[in-house]
Amino acid sequence: MGKTVSIWSNTKKNGKATLIYNIITKASEICREDAKVLVICLNGIYGTLFDLFGIDYKVELSIDEVIAFNSSSTKLNYEELIAHKNNVYFMGIKTLRNSRIDKEDVINAINSFKEIFDVVIINTVSGVDDPLTQRLIRETDFTVSLLQQDIVYLNKFNPFLDNCLLYIVNKYNEDIHPSTKTIANDYNLKCKIESLPLCSKWQDMKNKGKAAFYVHEETEFNKKIKDISEYLCDEIGIKRDVKEEKKNFFKKMFKKS
Repeated sequence: MGKTVSIWSNTKKNGKATLIYNIITKASEICREDAKVLVICLNGIYGTLFDLFGIDYKVELSIDEVIAFNSSSTKLNYEELIAHKNNVYFMGIKTLRNSRIDKEDVINAINSFKEIFDVVIINTVSGVDDPLTQRLIRETDFTVSLLQQDIVYLNKFNPFLDNCLLYIVNKYNEDIHPSTKTIANDYNLKCKIESLPLCSKWQDMKNKGKAAFYVHEETEFNKKIKDISEYLCDEIGIKRDVKEEKKNFFKKMFKKS
């Protein structure tokens, strides 16, 4: 049975799509080769995330359509119908702001995907006004919450999510108060907290349509992405066992024909 992970930020434009893109790109080097990942974007099919991955929103299957097919008892082969790149699959939502969809149907559909995919990552709607998002960040197996290094924002932030796996302070500047340690202590955060520095080189290459090349750059941003990806893959249970792979490799090499 797979795991569901909601990616959420209390404010808009805090870098959820960028985070998901970089983590998935790096995780493809870390997780098991047979691990299947489904990315669901609840911000609509026109979001930044699909643009970064080069997914054609005109042909991909949306969660709205999955719900419609489920109500008609039609069985779908998701691995064939969902847009994908290697073992990473993508699904959007076509109903604007998901206001016309029954929230229970969406949650049931997402939970059903756990039988097919090892990880279901949900790019939620930022903020606190979307009812579906507020349910998801509390009911999915794990939530990753993006924070801002801003006292005004932090004082309005409610960090008490029992399923929170990781807090990430995005666009972090170590010369600015508060530090990640201070945030963890002052707001009594119960799980791991990491930081991602603001990276002008990433923004520059993304703007030039060269985001895919950035992952090979030696930057502090990429080092942090690697650490975060390894932690998430390990906690979710899809991290590649390098020792086991080497053992199997030598078994095959010396196996008698």
